[in-house]
Amino acid sequence: MTVGFLINTCEPFYRGGYERRVWNFARELARQGHDVRIYTSCPRDETIDGVRFVRLVPRRAYFNRRGVRNGWADLLFALAVFKLLWKLKARELDVLDICATPFLHLPIAAFVMWTKGIPAVLTCHEALLAGLLAYVRERGYEGNILGSLVVKILALVYRLGTGLFTCRLAVSRRTAAALEKEGYPVRETVEFGLEPEAFNPDSPAVSPPGKPGCFIFCGRLTPIKNVSDIVAALTSPLFDEKSVRFDIVGQGSERFRLERAVQQAGLEKSVIFHGEVSESVKRGLLARAEIFRPQFAA
Repeated sequence: MTVGFLINTCEPFYRGGYERRVWNFARELARQGHDVRIYTSCPRDETIDGVRFVRLVPRRAYFNRRGVRNGWADLLFALAVFKLLWKLKARELDVLDICATPFLHLPIAAFVMWTKGIPAVLTCHEALLAGLLAYVRERGYEGNILGSLVVKILALVYRLGTGLFTCRLAVSRRTAAALEKEGYPVRETVEFGLEPEAFNPDSPAVSPPGKPGCFIFCGRLTPIKNVSDIVAALTSPLFDEKSVRFDIVGQGSERFRLERAVQQAGLEKSVIFHGEVSESVKRGLLARAEIFRPQFAA
């Protein structure tokens, strides 16, 4: 088969969740003998591990230092999807997997796929309608007429783009349920497993008495990630501050609010903010997190 992926950022050029999912999936398909292309932002057209990267736009910053999406960069990528009109021949691909996040490019991608007669699958990592208000709030438009207008425009683009694809996949049951509630049922839920090499494969020794249980969040600190819910739970009288350790890896617009909540609750020793870390440090933190230990596996 000839399989394509359309995604604004992808490993090995960018670090991230859906970036890694596409990269791992594409390499496995290439290993099995399929012709695999990734249409994305990258330095140049090149082949890595049997996967052909096709540059639609150059590499650029898609997030600022606060972890907020660069809307201008997303718009430029959306417009660049028009390049597929001359980069692709009619029915050149057997299928194109389109990442639904961010969603500005979806109407254009649907038009191009219809023009070229190429079947498309929309892979949804999250349901975004409920998060649009937070997205606008991050940019300082909360509670004014301009903010309301931006939310309505984004909602229109989201609904149009998502609705144009009849074959939608979700990466989790939670995402599938949220999309169903929005009115966009998915055809299948394909849950992607964790990379076994990222975690300690050996069963850990029994934790000594009094040692806190460790768990971790790794990602952008933005409202849609709901990290504040975890911090709020830790401030409950039900938790003993000595019984847990919560490692937070990543940057984002919510970091200041989270740090303030932690300070107000006196949990500075239990909740650790690491910011951006190297891949090796991240894997070390993930390896010791209780939630990933084998005895907790279902």
